[in-house]
Amino acid sequence: MTRKTILILAFFLYLYSSGQQTNLLKLDGFKSIIIGTKKKKFDNLKQTNDAPEGFLSFEYHPKGINLYKVFDTKYDRILLYFDDTTERLKTIVISSIFTGDNSYQTALNKSSLTIGEFDKNIGPPYEIIEVKDASNKSGFSWYGNNIYIDVFVMSNGEKSKRTEAVVEIGKDVELKY
Repeated sequence: MTRKTILILAFFLYLYSSGQQTNLLKLDGFKSIIIGTKKKKFDNLKQTNDAPEGFLSFEYHPKGINLYKVFDTKYDRILLYFDDTTERLKTIVISSIFTGDNSYQTALNKSSLTIGEFDKNIGPPYEIIEVKDASNKSGFSWYGNNIYIDVFVMSNGEKSKRTEAVVEIGKDVELKY
C-alpha cells in the first residue's frame, strides 16, 4: 500500500471509531435512569443491606421490563446506589446471578454477549478488568465524559457454584465488591 492509501484508511478508521465513542461520550446513565437523579424521583425501591461505605443501595423494580435489557441481553436485577449524604444516584448495577455447576460459564456467556454489543455499538473497551481478590472480577471498561461502564463476571473462581454477570454504570467512583 502507498503512504496515501494508509493515511486515508487511518482517517476513515479514526472517523469510524470516534463516531462510536461519541455515543458513549453523550451518555449520562442507562436508558431512563440518569446518574445524579435524586432518590425521591424513583418508585418501587427496596433498600438492601450490602451498600459500600458512603452509599445507600436499593433494588429497583421498574414497571417496564425494557430496563432489564442491555441491548438484546436480559438481566434479572437492577440495583441503584445513591450517595448517602446527597441521595443522588451514583451507580447503576444490572446483573444476573447464576448458581450450579455451570454458573461460571453461563455468566461468562451472558457477559460476552453484552461486551460484544458494547464493542459493536460504542467501540472497543478502554481497559481490561482483572481483579484477583475475593471478588475474582474480570471483564472490560469503557469511559465517557459523564460515566464509566464496566461489564464483568464476578465469582469465587471458575469452580464456584455462584457467579454474577454484571453491567455497572456510574460516575466518579467504581464500587468495591
